[in-house]
Amino acid sequence: MKEIKLVVSDLDDTFLNKEKTVIPELIRCVEELKERNILFSFISGRPPYGIQPYAEQVPVTGPLVGCNGAVIYRGDLVLARHSFSLGLLREIMEKSAALGMTVLFYSGDTEYTLSETEWTRDRFKGGRSLPVKSMSPGDWKTMTAEKVNIMSPPGGMEFSVFRKELEPLLSLFSVALYDGFGCEIAAPGINKAEGLRELCSIVKVPMENTLAVGDNANDLEMVREAGIGAAVANAVEPVRNAADYVCQNQYGLGVLEAIRRFCF
Repeated sequence: MKEIKLVVSDLDDTFLNKEKTVIPELIRCVEELKERNILFSFISGRPPYGIQPYAEQVPVTGPLVGCNGAVIYRGDLVLARHSFSLGLLREIMEKSAALGMTVLFYSGDTEYTLSETEWTRDRFKGGRSLPVKSMSPGDWKTMTAEKVNIMSPPGGMEFSVFRKELEPLLSLFSVALYDGFGCEIAAPGINKAEGLRELCSIVKVPMENTLAVGDNANDLEMVREAGIGAAVANAVEPVRNAADYVCQNQYGLGVLEAIRRFCF
């Protein structure tokens, strides 16, 4: 069995349960990783501010990776950032917003929304700040972003119908598609697997000595390319098929299962 020196986990629907909380057993498990000198970190589609509340609950010992690999940071220090010009996505972003979709973009350490939607209003009620950005022609030319997120409204246009509009972008960007729901767009070549490779370079751990756990489309490359890729039981089929190990348990209990199996 490979010696695991670095464990990374996705957050939503993987490390976190349905209620977006962390089970106590998993916190104790990560503490044991630290005692055994095995590094632990999160690789998430969330921007840094969305990762931080959970990073404060467990003993994270490696730099954190956000925006599907586009941002790697430790505290306030950004170790790597991969951006692209928003102007390249102007047409698709404006069209999506006009159709009532939620369009988010992370730029300059702030996550903006292109327009107010039911989704953004719900998040605002929950205490999440998502400023509406009115984009001028100059903004489209000069602003860059690390990630764009497009989401179909509940009961609205099925994203699978809109998917054809994205086909020209697939060769120009890294696009994680969530059928019937939405997509996340990053700079070309940037995904969680690339984020893991950069993280490994920073902490000087070979990829073959990593355990990565995930569940959704944006975890696919990471699970496939890690030394050991594990899928929690609630993972989508492509991720389960790509994994070296499919957990019997869902969410945090699945992460706990994978760590105990391959690290202890």
